[in-house]
Amino acid sequence: MTGTDKSAFNPGGGDRPSYMPGGDYFEPKALPDALPQIMNSPQNCSYGLYGVPLSRGEAQPQDD
Repeated sequence: MTGTDKSAFNPGGGDRPSYMPGGDYFEPKALPDALPQIMNSPQNCSYGLYGVPLSRGEAQPQDD
């Protein structure tokens, strides 16, 4: 690989970003067991991560 080989930095080969097919079947491989396997909102997370609620009520208008 040379220092000017742009294909090494752009795996899609084009100017537009390419999307990976497969829906939600992708997960990071760098940290094993970083994602919960069964639970959506685990109580104890590994690697010092924390669970974020999916619905926090921020989309609802507030009367000030």
